[in-house]
Amino acid sequence: MLTKRAWEVLRQMNAEEKAGNHEDAEIVCEGFICYLGVERLSYRTVSNLLSHCCVSSTKDEGSSMDRFSLNGTGRAALEDEGVPERVRLALASNTPIDQKGFPSTI
Repeated sequence: MLTKRAWEVLRQMNAEEKAGNHEDAEIVCEGFICYLGVERLSYRTVSNLLSHCCVSSTKDEGSSMDRFSLNGTGRAALEDEGVPERVRLALASNTPIDQKGFPSTI
């Protein structure tokens, strides 16, 4: 289950993205030190978002920084709060799903 803080971060990332502030819509981490814009985040919050597939990781070649951006599952979660838990359960049971966490045929 996503934590209250993870939900706040998802909403903040979405708002920054919609406002066109793409740099402030990304979580940037160096090791366990993470920021969303100028706000420091707990790596535990980032890990919570990752474990529910709400953000995607990108790493620039030759950089020690990890960047995480909102993905389709994260956007779907903002519309339907059941998405993250469906995704987590499907991952645990190795069930194919779509980005909203519903069963999918491949």
